[in-house]
Amino acid sequence: MLRALAPLGDLDRVREQTGRFLERAAPPGTGGGTWLPASEEDERDGSFVLKLELPGYPADSIDIEVEDGRLTVTGDLPEEDRARVLSRRQGRFVFRTGLPTGADPERCRATLDSGVLTVTVPRAARQRRRRIDIGPGPAAQRHGTSGHPHENDGMSPVEAHNTFVAGATAQASEPHTPRP
Repeated sequence: MLRALAPLGDLDRVREQTGRFLERAAPPGTGGGTWLPASEEDERDGSFVLKLELPGYPADSIDIEVEDGRLTVTGDLPEEDRARVLSRRQGRFVFRTGLPTGADPERCRATLDSGVLTVTVPRAARQRRRRIDIGPGPAAQRHGTSGHPHENDGMSPVEAHNTFVAGATAQASEPHTPRP
């Protein structure tokens, strides 16, 4: 699949992937900061699809936001839901990624099934090329005309243009005499 080159977007993606790699290298339950869930990003069936592994996290402890072309997923497992033996990630997590060009965040949807959060962001409908007609301007609307200076003299638009240009050229070539 071909993608448009987006140097800053690609740099953000490398930074995010490096952070995810380093976070995964630490054993579960270490440190007091946030962690990054295992993730999978894909484009299929005209949609951007993100999957995050969040075992033990109920849907009401997860927030998903889209702003300025970025998708952010955050969550926090309440203290009472944490286990005494740490064999999986717990606590607060933050996951951020850029959305591809053309994504439609208004139609974003998410599901949580068996500890896997799936966020689907469809692409916006392709804008088709269309012709735009030119209507009369405000002056023409006030005077009840189409706004074309030669609308009733039987000239074609090209003839009217040539007449206008010839008239302007003739006026410019006349010698200027100052008025007394």
